[in-house]
Amino acid sequence: MKINNTFPTPRKQTLQLHHILRWIRWPFLTAVIICPLVNLWVGGKAWSVIVLYSMWILWTNLFNPAMVDYNRVSQCIRLIVQGTILQILIDVLIVPGWIFNVAPIFCFGGLIVAGVLFFSDFHRQRHNMMPLLLLTLCCLIGAIVGLTLPTPAWTWTIIVLGSLSLALLVACIATTGKDFFRIIHKHFHLK
Repeated sequence: MKINNTFPTPRKQTLQLHHILRWIRWPFLTAVIICPLVNLWVGGKAWSVIVLYSMWILWTNLFNPAMVDYNRVSQCIRLIVQGTILQILIDVLIVPGWIFNVAPIFCFGGLIVAGVLFFSDFHRQRHNMMPLLLLTLCCLIGAIVGLTLPTPAWTWTIIVLGSLSLALLVACIATTGKDFFRIIHKHFHLK
């Protein structure tokens, strides 16, 4: 009996990348073990948590990206969310008090980049609208919550973030028209 192999043979580039990842994995694992030990030995603030999270961001985006939703809008939004979480960790663990000024500006810039990536190739990226909608809704809710906090020095960043997220949400609804509710229904439909 002769067996016919239907799977394609791996390309040489894929095999080389696999070998490179195998060698890069060991310095990452060594740093994962050494950083918390050095932090415990030296004492002080928990800077090793920030180093470990930064290494995780680097590994998941550069060396081992997700294969599901691997498109430019989703990758950009993933970096925005991870960068915001990193800023929150820095604020909580090392330098408290500056997150209310920096995070809205970072999210504002991220929304601009994600919106440009989405609307520059709308016909192909329209199927990737859900991550953009979730990000704009999170930014809008964050802006509403931020406006209720008593921080008068940072209100302009929060107002700009809220107005941009609302404008981006309206632009998504206006460009898709009737299909907007069909797309939402597809993503949340349960039988």
